Amino acid sequence: MINVISIGDAAFTECSSLTSIEIPSGVKDIKEYTFSGCSKLKDVKIPDSVKTIGEYAFGECTDLLSIIMPDSITDVEKSAFWKCESLSNVKLSAKLKSIKSSVFSECIALSNIEIPESVTSIEEGAFNGCDK
Repeated sequence: MINVISIGDAAFTECSSLTSIEIPSGVKDIKEYTFSGCSKLKDVKIPDSVKTIGEYAFGECTDLLSIIMPDSITDVEKSAFWKCESLSNVKLSAKLKSIKSSVFSECIALSNIEIPESVTSIEEGAFNGCDK
């Protein structure tokens, strides 16, 4: 049996047939552009083992509806959910300290987000274009 601990850069980029993903337990990092451009991706299950979500990891996943981050996540890089146009609900990790630049930029349907007390900074443009 192979233990997957990381999903590499651009591993599933523009995989237009991907609609749902359950990331295996044991994965610690979701790298840059991993699911970027997976326009039909609606549902993502992230296990408690994940610590980091890289830049543009879910960028332009236009059908993604919601994200629930386990409390194991300590770092979400800039533009990780950029232009997820259907994303309306987000629950951030209780260990997250910073909401980076453009993380949710252009998430035009975003209307509900739970920001934990652990967050001490929100960088410029984090919610640019989120009018709801």
